[in-house]
Amino acid sequence: MEIGVKKTIFSPKAIINQKFGSKACYKVEEVQEESTQNGFPGLAIPQKAPLFRCQLELPEFTVVSDICRKKKDAEQSAADLALKRVCFSFLLRKRLGTRFNPRSQKI
Repeated sequence: MEIGVKKTIFSPKAIINQKFGSKACYKVEEVQEESTQNGFPGLAIPQKAPLFRCQLELPEFTVVSDICRKKKDAEQSAADLALKRVCFSFLLRKRLGTRFNPRSQKI
């Protein structure tokens, strides 16, 4: 009989909020793009589809998410990019010592 250990998987936003708390500031903006795809080839009827982009401001840097269909997805995208940048910064600091400054780098 196997006893399973339930692993909790945290979302990127949950990890950012755990690490930075109130210092993490999410700003979601609506991006308007016209979509002409309606399922009928040759019949182009412009339709407005609301899309969202999120800017995540952290103490050391700011990231901007990909364009997403949902606000929550845009926030998760920004948090994911921030986590990647934090990990990348950590690895570079470890390798280069204190010479690396994440504020001087743009992504």
